This record gives sequence, structure tokens and C-alpha cells, in this order.
Amino acid sequence: MDQIRFFIGDYTEGDGSLPVQVRISPGVDSGSFLVTGMPGSGKSVCGQWLLHQLAQQRVPVIALDLRSTLAQGQIFPAFQGVFARRAKRYDLYTANLPCPLLQPMQFPDGTAETAYDTAAAIAGTLSAHFHFGQKQRSILTDACEQVIQSGSYGQMGIAALEGALQNSSSKGAQEVASRLRSLFLHNPFVDGPEPDAEPYIHIIDLTKYAGDPQTQSSIAELLLFYIWKKISSPEVKRPIFIYCDEFQNVGLRRNGTLWKMIAEGRKFGLNVILITQSLSAQFSAEEQQLLLQIPYSLTFRTAGRDTNCWARHLSSVENQREMVRLLNGLNRGSCIFSGPAYLGEDTQSILEPILVNIQTGRRIVDIPRKRIRRPTQNASEISDGSSKPS
Repeated sequence: MDQIRFFIGDYTEGDGSLPVQVRISPGVDSGSFLVTGMPGSGKSVCGQWLLHQLAQQRVPVIALDLRSTLAQGQIFPAFQGVFARRAKRYDLYTANLPCPLLQPMQFPDGTAETAYDTAAAIAGTLSAHFHFGQKQRSILTDACEQVIQSGSYGQMGIAALEGALQNSSSKGAQEVASRLRSLFLHNPFVDGPEPDAEPYIHIIDLTKYAGDPQTQSSIAELLLFYIWKKISSPEVKRPIFIYCDEFQNVGLRRNGTLWKMIAEGRKFGLNVILITQSLSAQFSAEEQQLLLQIPYSLTFRTAGRDTNCWARHLSSVENQREMVRLLNGLNRGSCIFSGPAYLGEDTQSILEPILVNIQTGRRIVDIPRKRIRRPTQNASEISDGSSKPS
């Protein structure tokens, strides 16, 4: 695929408006998006709009649904037809996802990954989420290696780990098995070809784990780990997007899988679409710094510390007060868009943040237009001034 395109919405100039587009060359450009805003500001519908466009272009998406934001009844009416045709749903509370998670990889040169390396990586991922100590991690690594060597993952799925731990003579194995009991009970992963290569929106439904956030986040992390491991191999890959609304529930630990996807995904054609209500309330300063490096941001109405955070990021010091006013006054469905964008028929992209009314092929809501000066080389030139564009 040479290029992926997104129509974001309308940018208003005086009495007219121009469509705002994003053009991404997979493997060359980063196509990652960060969408933030208060509840009811329009950010989840915006996320669905981006998914809708990826589905129309046959770009595969792995969408983690943590809080029912992609449930059938929550899909915006204008998108329901495309979602009905191009979305596949996997309820990992009651069903299994085919994924060769505990199968050593075959590298392009024919070399097979060792069972120990596969086991150590899986054990490390689970240990980080369940806060296991070094001894517990070692016990889990041994159990994973035993499952791989015996082939029991192919017969029983990830639940095979429970038997390996219960049969272990290592002190502490029973405690590890007990801590992972919910994971084994629901057995979310079984052997089989994973869905990421198919050009659908693959909705991974984890909503029923909302009362067990540790298990929910561990399942999400295991899946992300596998996708990252596979796509970052030397093989030529087709572009893929990872989508997550309320992604703070997955976690963003330093050098974890999601962290790596944000920092390094571009070169492998992997992009993320991440949606959250707040940066300042839910992420550390270091995590915020990483998130603000995502090339495309859509900032809907904000409040409190988040407004100040985005104002500092989107404007110069002397224009922060004006940006704060804009962010606090955004209507539902309007946002400050930042990132390389094309206005109308322009062939030259702009980088300055602009006020955009989000579109869905037709207007979502009736938003009063604001008159904004055409972006200049000064990133702070956002206003609702009355001057006409030249």
C-alpha cells in the first residue's frame, strides 16, 4: 500500500472552509494519532471515524475494547454499515483468540527461536503486570518452557501453563498459579493463525474484565507483545494499526510494548490510535513527554491541568492564554488538530495547529464556525480573529 489517507474535517477560513487531510506512507511516515478530551467532547466518535476510514482502505486494525466504546450499540449510526461489513469481534471472556503466542517464531532466514527465549519473553511480560519477583519470574519461565517443549499449548491454549505450574516442584509455583488463575480460567489464547494480517477491524472485547483490571491489562499486553514481536522481525510487513480507547487502562510502562510501539513503530509500518480523557491526571511527566511526540493529535475540549499542558505544547509562551481560551471553549465535535496536514488541494503540508470541525462524510453535529487566520510559519497563529485570509 503506497499511501493511507484520512479526511479529518473542515478548517474554516472567513466565510469558507477547507477539508483537512492526512496522508501517510507506511514504513516512512508515522501514522499514529493521540485523541484527548473531556467526556462528551466527541473523541470516541472521532476514533470510530478514523477506524471507518481504515476499514474502507482495507488496512488491518487490532482494536482493544476495554470499556464498551466499540460495542455494537455504541457505534455512530453513520458508521454502522461499514462496521457490520468490516469488523470482526472476539469476546475474550467467553471465547478464545487464535494466536501462536507460545510457539517459537521462525525467522526469515530459517532459524527457529529457542523455546527458552520464547518462554522468558512471555514470563517477563506477565511478571511485569502481576509484579512478580525474580524467583516467581524464573518459575514462570520454566513453566512456559515446559509447555512449549511438550506442545501442550497447541492442545490446551495458555491454560496449559496452569498444569505446568501445579506439577512443578519449585517452591512458590502454586502461588504463581493462583495469581494467574483468572487468566487460566478464561483461556483467552489458543494456538492458531492470528487475525492481524486480515484487512478487518479486529475488535478484541475485554470489557467483561473491567472488574479485574490486572487480568484485563495482562491479556492486552500479551497480545500487543505478540504483534510487536512479529511485526518487528525482518520480514516485509503490510501496515497495521493498533487502536485503544481509554488506553490508560492498558498501562504505559517504560520500555513496555505500547511504549515501543509509540517510539519505534513507524519503521515497521505499525501505528497506534490512542484515546484518553486526560494526560496530566493519568500519566507521569515522562509518559506525557512520550505521548506528546505522537505526530498527530486531536485535542477536544479540555479542563484544568490538561488545558495548560496542551496550551504549552501547541503554542508559544506569549500565545498560551489564547490557546487556553480556545481549548476551554471548544464545542462538541470540534478540536485543535496538530500534525502534518493538507488543506484543500494544497500539495504542501502545514504543521501549525488548526481548529477543525470533525466530519463523518456529513456533519456530526451543528457546530458554529469560528473564523481563524490561515496558519503561518508561527505555530502560535491560532485565533478567532475577524481578518479575511489573503
